[in-house]
Amino acid sequence: MVCDYAPKGIKSVVLFQYTSYNAIWESEQKRRVGYMPKEQQEAIKRAEETGNYDAEDYLEAITAFMERYCAGPFTEKDPGA
Repeated sequence: MVCDYAPKGIKSVVLFQYTSYNAIWESEQKRRVGYMPKEQQEAIKRAEETGNYDAEDYLEAITAFMERYCAGPFTEKDPGA
């Protein structure tokens, strides 16, 4: 495992495992969206309905969701920045 060796130059590692509980995961994300401001909820819903994930209001809403529930704001020190 990468963390056992602490190789130089690696800033982050993404661990991935397919979840057999996808329906539960999806319902939890939708529940979380329900705690966001109404405008952001509507932007996410509109993107899901239309398939337009490039709309500015959607990008702002999904960024707020990611910062709130997945990770804090990225800085210049973060990988890929």
